[in-house]
Amino acid sequence: MKKKKNGIGFFVLMVFFCLILIVMSAVLTVLCFQMQAEVKESAEKINELQQKTDSLIEKIDSMQQTETVLPPSPAEEQAAETAGQTQNSGGNADGGELAPAELEEGSGAASVDALSPGEIIPAENISVLSMDNYFKAYEITEGDEIYNRILGKSYQINDSVALADLRYMKVIHYNFNGEIQVGELIVNANLVGDFSSAFQQLFEHKYQIHSMYLVDNYWTGDAVSTDVASIDVNNTSCFNYRVKTGGESLSLHAYGCAIDINPQQNPYVWYEGDSLVCAHDNAVEYLDRTSGAAHMITHEDLCYQIFTGLGFTWGGDWDSPKDFQHFEKNIF
Repeated sequence: MKKKKNGIGFFVLMVFFCLILIVMSAVLTVLCFQMQAEVKESAEKINELQQKTDSLIEKIDSMQQTETVLPPSPAEEQAAETAGQTQNSGGNADGGELAPAELEEGSGAASVDALSPGEIIPAENISVLSMDNYFKAYEITEGDEIYNRILGKSYQINDSVALADLRYMKVIHYNFNGEIQVGELIVNANLVGDFSSAFQQLFEHKYQIHSMYLVDNYWTGDAVSTDVASIDVNNTSCFNYRVKTGGESLSLHAYGCAIDINPQQNPYVWYEGDSLVCAHDNAVEYLDRTSGAAHMITHEDLCYQIFTGLGFTWGGDWDSPKDFQHFEKNIF
């Protein structure tokens, strides 16, 4: 009887072990399937990553390859020479359209962040692959360098124009010597895109601007006479918290919505009888708007075409007075 019980116990034990083996086998099978699925998924991800890497390598190789350039024909050389002469004048005096400048890729200054207004940049230092870095806008905050520079001068504490409504910009432009120079201006925050686009287009066509500094560089003690002092040195400027010339209401310059470009060649004028007169002696030779002199803004000029194309109006289209330097965009 005892042996029979021992036999039953042994059988039960064997059955128990068999069940354990079956369960372990099932668990291992499930784990194997899971591992196979994970391995397959990982392999697919690795393959996808490899494809992206190969594609990126192909693009880099393509960019590094030197293109074969055919020598220009005599006609092309003549056209290029003519275009170069026109570009160096800073405008299209002959009524023709300026061609975009072609700069070779440079490895120097990566942006205007660390560059000072008025600084000259060698053309070979301009990176044509990142042109946006040369046309940048910055917030002005209380206590920062720009705020301390303009407070009590071009910027007055007031109820009409808040500091948050303005942006300080650095841009590059060609000066009258054909050099690439860093310019600065303060504009309305809502017009940063327009001004950036305008000056980038002007730069790409080698349009010349004599200088571009904040009017605070020429501060005389009040905003109106400071504007005169800035104009007397042919300085291009935008923001200046002041009233309209000959008026009492705020100028759009006070909101950063107007800009004066190359004011010596494009003076503020009025009629006395049938004759145009101006307040600046250095601009008298530019009263004849049909002379075709360099840097004069006309309807055929690239500067006029770019700014009016962005929705600005031109003071040269006013009846009297006329302000040939002036472009404005009323966003109010």
